[in-house]
Amino acid sequence: MFFWKKIKLPNRTVDEIKIVCRVLFVDDQKFDTVEILKKSGWNVTRVRDIESLDSNYIRNSHIIFVDIKGVGRAMKFTDEGLGVVSAIKERYPEKKLLFTLQFLKVTDFIKV
Repeated sequence: MFFWKKIKLPNRTVDEIKIVCRVLFVDDQKFDTVEILKKSGWNVTRVRDIESLDSNYIRNSHIIFVDIKGVGRAMKFTDEGLGVVSAIKERYPEKKLLFTLQFLKVTDFIKV
């Protein structure tokens, strides 16, 4: 049986959340979403890859979007973004992590 401790979160407006919430995109390619979120007032950063799990980008972000393809190479993850997410989640279980996919083909998932 699980017992969850109820945590009272402060009531904040969306504008207040935009100021305090730090969002990180780890993606080797630029895309419009980051700029759109910045223009909307969100505190957003994009990095091409992660050099270290102790980087300020990782430590200071609350929500992290990680591309499945093309990232993780700097830390020698053979499974790329999946390895990055697993390592971040293990080190920082409180972080919210999401996968992103861009420009994938069906053949990226199917070995013939």
